Amino acid sequence: MELQKRQPRVLAVDDDLTSLVLFQESLQPAGFIVDEADSGKSAISRFKKHRPDIVLMDVVMPVMSGYQACEAIRKLPGGLDVPIVMVTGLDDLESIQNAYEAGATDFITKPLNWPILKHRLFYILRANNAILALRKNEQLLSLAQRIAQLGSWEWHVGSNELSYSEESARIFCIDPNKAGVSFRDVMRAIHPEDRRLVYQAFTCLSEDERNFAIEHRINMPDHSLRYVNLRIELVGDVHDPHFTGTVQDITASKKTEEQIRQLAYYDPLTGLPNRRLFRTQLERAIDSAERESGHLALLFIDIDKFKQINDTLGHDAGDQLLTQFSERLKQSTRKADYPSRDSGDSFNVEMSRLGGDEFTVMLTNLDSPHAAGHVAQRLLENMREAFTISGAEIFSSVSIGISLYPGDGKEIDTLIKCADIAMYHAKASGRNIYHLYDDKMNNSVEARLKTENKILEAINNKAFEIYYQPRFNIATGKLSGLEALLRWPQADGSITMPNEFIPIAEENKLIIPLGNWVVRSVIQQIKTWQAMGINDIPVAVNVSGYQLIQADLAQLIPEEIGRAGIPGKSLELEITESILIEEPDKASKTLDLLRNTGVRISVDNFGSGYSSMTTLRNFPLDILKIDRSFIPQLPNNSRDIVMIKTIIAMARNLEMEVIAKGVETEAQLAFYREHHCQHALGFLFSPAVPAENMTKKLLEAAQE
Repeated sequence: MELQKRQPRVLAVDDDLTSLVLFQESLQPAGFIVDEADSGKSAISRFKKHRPDIVLMDVVMPVMSGYQACEAIRKLPGGLDVPIVMVTGLDDLESIQNAYEAGATDFITKPLNWPILKHRLFYILRANNAILALRKNEQLLSLAQRIAQLGSWEWHVGSNELSYSEESARIFCIDPNKAGVSFRDVMRAIHPEDRRLVYQAFTCLSEDERNFAIEHRINMPDHSLRYVNLRIELVGDVHDPHFTGTVQDITASKKTEEQIRQLAYYDPLTGLPNRRLFRTQLERAIDSAERESGHLALLFIDIDKFKQINDTLGHDAGDQLLTQFSERLKQSTRKADYPSRDSGDSFNVEMSRLGGDEFTVMLTNLDSPHAAGHVAQRLLENMREAFTISGAEIFSSVSIGISLYPGDGKEIDTLIKCADIAMYHAKASGRNIYHLYDDKMNNSVEARLKTENKILEAINNKAFEIYYQPRFNIATGKLSGLEALLRWPQADGSITMPNEFIPIAEENKLIIPLGNWVVRSVIQQIKTWQAMGINDIPVAVNVSGYQLIQADLAQLIPEEIGRAGIPGKSLELEITESILIEEPDKASKTLDLLRNTGVRISVDNFGSGYSSMTTLRNFPLDILKIDRSFIPQLPNNSRDIVMIKTIIAMARNLEMEVIAKGVETEAQLAFYREHHCQHALGFLFSPAVPAENMTKKLLEAAQE
C-alpha cells in the first residue's frame, strides 16, 4: 500500500545517454520519480543518497559491470530489500545465471518494449512487497518468471517425465492443474510448420553441443500466434538424455521488431516498400534472373502534375492522392488480372514508393517482356478515373517508363536509369502514356544538359528569387524568425520549385555558385531590413551538403556578414542529417568555424534520417527542425507522437531549440504546444512570400 501513497522512485543505470532519456520519457508520465546514474560507481553513490524502490541496471558498462554494481548494492544497508532488474542484450543461459548470482531480481532483454515497461516495473514493485512480507524464495521465483514471461522446464526422456513452471504452462497454454502432461502434449501446442525444427533442436544436442536455442510459434486457443524463445540444455549422458531449459514469450519483442522493420523499409504514408527495400528487391531479382536466364521488367511511374495539385490544394490533399494512388497501383497489378492463358505471361509483382510522386513496379519471372506493356496499359486506364480528395473529384494521370533485363542492362543502376529516362520521355511525349526504353532516348540527356545550361544562365542573370516564410514562437505567438526559400520564376509566369532543379544543380556542382548567391542575397536582405529598423529577426537559409563540404563557406559567410555589417546571430544555416553522417569530420570543422562568427546552425527535416543523440552531440548545433512527414497524421498517429516526443526530449537534453515545419491545423499546433516545442511554421500561419511582401508584413508587425 505504501507505493500507492507516494511516487515510486526508480534508479536507472546506463552508460548510454539516449537510454537514460528514454527511461525518463517512458517512466515519468507513469508516475515514477526517475534518478539517473551513468556508471556502476555512480549507481552505488545514488543508492546510498536516495534509496530507490527499484533499480534498472544495464549489464554492459565500462569499469564496473552491471553484475558488479548489483553485487555491491546488495551489500549496502537495505540493499537486499530493493528489486534490481538487469537490462541486457545478453539473453543466453549463462548471462541469466550470472544476473541471478549477482543478486538480480529480474532481467529484461533489449530492445525494450517501452509502452509495457511501466507495467513491468509496477508488477515487480508489487512482487517485492509480497516478497518482503512472505520471504518465500519459491514464490519469488514463480512471480519473477511470470513478470519476465520466462518459464522453466525439465524433461526426462527415459521416464517421459515432464515438469514445468507455472509460467511455462501459461506460455504453452497447458492447464497447470492437469496431471500426466507429456512431451507430445506440448508439441501439439507448437505451430505445425515449426514442430520439425523443434524436434531437430532436441536431436542435434550431443556431448560437444549441449545447448541450443530456437524461436518458434505456438497456436493459441483464439487462433492467434504466440512467439517464444526456447532454450534447451542437455544434462547428463546422451544415452540417457535429460533436458532442461527455459521458454520465454517474445511476442511483444517480435511486434516491436516488425515495427522497426516497417519504419526502416516501408513508406509510412502508403505502406509500400521504400527506396532502400526496393534496391534490395531489385538486386535479388537480378541475381535470380541471371541464374535462371530469366527476364524482368522495371516500371518507373510518375504522377502527372502532382506538384501542381500539391501546391494548389495543400500537402494534405497531396498525401490523400498518394495514398489513393498506391491502392490503385496494388489493384492494377494483381496477378489474377493477367491470366497466363490470355496474355501468355506469368509473373510476380513487387511495388515501391521511391519518394515524392515516384513509384516503381517490378515484374519478375517473366515468360516474355510483353507483360510489362499489359501492366502499364492497365495502370494508365485505372489512373484515368477521378480521385476523390477532400470530397472533390480530382483527375490525374501517370507517365510510365519501362526497362527490361537483360536487354537494357544487367546492373541495378543501369536498369533504374533506363526506366527513368523512358519515364521522362513519356512525359515529354504528352504524359498519360508509357514508353519502353531504347537507346535513342539518350537524347533526353541532351535535354537535361539544356536544363543545366538554363540553371547556369539563371544564376548568371540572377533570375532566381528568394521567398520568405515566417515562423512563430508557439508560446507567445510572436514572430521568431524567417525561412528563406528559393524559387525560379519562368517566362510564362509559372514558378519552378527547388525539388525540380536542385537535384540537377547538385549533380553538376552548380549548387555551389547557386547556393553562394542565395547566401549573399539573404545577407543583403537582412541588411536592408535592419536599416529599416527591423531587427532581431533571424533568417534561416538552407545549405547543401555540397556547399558545406566543397565550398569555402567558412570564409564566404564571415566576409559577407562583415561587409554587410550585420551580427552573425541574424543568420541561421540549415543542414541535413545525412551530411553529418556521411562527412562528419569535414562538416564538424566547417560548422565550428561558422559558429564562431555567431551564426546559428540547425538540422533541417530531422527525423527523416538516422541521426542518434551521440551523433548530434559531436556537432555544434543549435536547432532541430522536425521533418514535415510527421505532421499530416498528428495528433492521431501514436508512432509519430512517440517519435516527436523523443526528438523534443533529445533537443532539450542537448540544449537545442525545436522547430515544427509544415503545421497546417490548430490541432497540430496544440499538440506541439502541449509538448513544449518552441517554434512552428506552415500554412496555418503563412505561406512563403516574396521579399517585398514580407517587408510589408514585418513593418506592419513592428507598428503593432
